[in-house]
Amino acid sequence: MANHDQINEVYYGRIFDTATQRANRERIHWICAQTAGPKILDIGCSQGIVPILLGRTGFEVTGIDVESDAIEYAVKELQQEEDEVAEKVRFIHANALTYDFGADQYNTVIATEIIEHLIQPRLLYEKIYEVLIPNGRVIITTPFGIMDYHDHKRTYCLSSLLKEINPYFIIRKVHFIGSWICLAAERRKKITQRRLSTLDYSMVEQAENKFINIERYWMDISRACSEKNRQLMAKIELLEKPKAD
Repeated sequence: MANHDQINEVYYGRIFDTATQRANRERIHWICAQTAGPKILDIGCSQGIVPILLGRTGFEVTGIDVESDAIEYAVKELQQEEDEVAEKVRFIHANALTYDFGADQYNTVIATEIIEHLIQPRLLYEKIYEVLIPNGRVIITTPFGIMDYHDHKRTYCLSSLLKEINPYFIIRKVHFIGSWICLAAERRKKITQRRLSTLDYSMVEQAENKFINIERYWMDISRACSEKNRQLMAKIELLEKPKAD
């Protein structure tokens, strides 16, 4: 089932509320700020906003996505850019897990909002490891905590995400934006089965603070719903009260 991601419309403020637009822009700008070039690969590029923004900055960017509608949209968006940007960016309609990149190697690989859709995310990590240059950079983002969706195969928290990618990449930065975990990591010299022995205290602190914010958010919604329910019940009681003669 297609996900019909509309990230470009969100980024440019065409759909959804202001808070959602702001969080998505912050996440996208953080992703772009973590990249190192000159060659960038965006796996699951969707409608192409990140490759185009990076192309404007002068990077050579390849965006790949399995959804044809998303790539068609991305190509149309790219056609509206200046020639010097369009020459820097290309889009491929294919499944990155099975696509043959040949001898192509990249300085940075971006994989945002992908791993939660995969039954075996290690296949993605192996692919990224394969196409990254030595000490190359990977940028991964994924929804944080419980986020029910028809195509989400798993729920990620900080420890589960770090444990999963640890054999392939060395964590360099962890950041929380809205409902996403965002991290930047470096390709290991070789894949290892060495377990994470410790977590940086600041990472744990960030995760705990994020959980508190999420809990407070849902508590506020719960209180608001309870108050609306109380008001509604009061109105019903008033309507059902026998009228005085």
